[in-house]
Amino acid sequence: MISFSHQGDDRFTRYGISHFLQKSGIAIDNEPGDRPGIRIGYGDGEPGAFAIRLRENRIEDTVTGNISFGGEEKPVFQEPANTGEKEREIAWFRRSGESRPCITATPGGIDIGFDLFRQNGYLLSGHLDRIWPKLEDSQREQIAGSPLVDFYEDLMIRCIWIGCQQLGLSLSRKALWPDRKKFAVCLTHDVDETKKTYQWITRPVRYLKSGDLHGVRNQLASFLQKLGGKEPYWTIPDIVKLEQGFGVTSTFFFLKESAKTGLLSPDSWHHWARTRSLADPVLRATMTGLEAAGFEVGLHGSFSSYRDRELLGREKKELEDVIGRKVTGTRQHHLNLEIPLTWTIHQAVGLSHDTSLGFRDRIGFRYGTCFPFHPLAEGNELPLLEIPLALMDITIPMTEEGWEGCRKIIEEVERRGGVLTVLWHPPVFNELEYPGAGEMYRRIIGLCQEKGAWITNSREVAGWWKQREETRVAMAREGQTLKFSSDHPDPRQVIEVCMPSGQPIRVDAEEIRLFVQG
Repeated sequence: MISFSHQGDDRFTRYGISHFLQKSGIAIDNEPGDRPGIRIGYGDGEPGAFAIRLRENRIEDTVTGNISFGGEEKPVFQEPANTGEKEREIAWFRRSGESRPCITATPGGIDIGFDLFRQNGYLLSGHLDRIWPKLEDSQREQIAGSPLVDFYEDLMIRCIWIGCQQLGLSLSRKALWPDRKKFAVCLTHDVDETKKTYQWITRPVRYLKSGDLHGVRNQLASFLQKLGGKEPYWTIPDIVKLEQGFGVTSTFFFLKESAKTGLLSPDSWHHWARTRSLADPVLRATMTGLEAAGFEVGLHGSFSSYRDRELLGREKKELEDVIGRKVTGTRQHHLNLEIPLTWTIHQAVGLSHDTSLGFRDRIGFRYGTCFPFHPLAEGNELPLLEIPLALMDITIPMTEEGWEGCRKIIEEVERRGGVLTVLWHPPVFNELEYPGAGEMYRRIIGLCQEKGAWITNSREVAGWWKQREETRVAMAREGQTLKFSSDHPDPRQVIEVCMPSGQPIRVDAEEIRLFVQG
């Protein structure tokens, strides 16, 4: 049995612990009584238990060094204490010219020389955004490429498993994804433009200024196709065909812009090109057809809606009236976020999940996680689920170098078992307009499918994750048998049971799929 002991009032620590419990799916005993087990907390622990003890450290506004664990080195934002050379060193704190143990094991427990829960609470509350301007480019690159929250939570799970082995206990947890898939992929498209407009001027001019004659020729070829009746930015049918060929579905976030525009204000032209009626017959038929085919139609909040509850509410209702069903998912245009205001607005208008949290200028993990999480607002976790964005087309060069960057992000998500959220705008599937972008998308899906990922849309990801959070799995020991039961059995849900070596324990379950290893 595993229990927590934390009496502090620090909201970031509480948030970090809550996130760990929700994500890990490990059964926690809230009323351990006098039974021996694993106690996680601060201070000296309790007699008879295997104590995992953390140190309460302050969070710094810079990288203090790296934590080395399991062949990986990841940045840390605290000054870890030296936990000494004891029976077993698990992790080390390292910086230039210095290396010392910061997590060590003894027969009675494990000492962790820093507060990983508090740090994770800070990271999930935007700490990286706050300190980003102070960081060096090399630090930004390392941080963006690393889901740090997930690394530290994996470290904690490792510590718990050491305790289970020492006490002869099994470790049971809910598998992360349906049918125990290795990781998830959330495919999304922001439908900004359905027609090419001002870009007939801006794109040829850009190519001419840069001396890119191939780009100029492509623009001419695209214009000739337009004269022949083919709209270059209308590629939704092509995307659907591509994804159905892989046997997957995606989310299309539709935009209706309402920002002010002016002919003599080129900076506002992109707003004018995105002002449309969602009730247009072709658009309506497309959206209802997507829903009927199992795809998700979501709301792409207009440029100012991220801080305007009434505006976003009107846009949501208009979209729902068009497609004839409730809209639950959103992404803000330009990834606009005023945190936590935007998330509270999403919650207030009845949205259940958001996918706006990502970098505008690079790929990677903006808040240090590749898992869905509940944002913190005014000290409380919102029911709203945030599904972080990792890969966006406009931040990736469509070259082998760009593909290598995508591959590394995919491997990070696979290593952590998280969700890879991908954003590819419909216009980039036109090869003349954006050479190589469509092929890059195919390669991403193909590689993830080869790796055994669950590939779907944001509504399915959010629905699964919330159901997983709400499902309670009970475990009872009767002699040498472990019995499992669930209050909400799902044929896709798997309970992973890790058995300590040398223990003659059997497992038994009704209506629950088990994966037993040991």
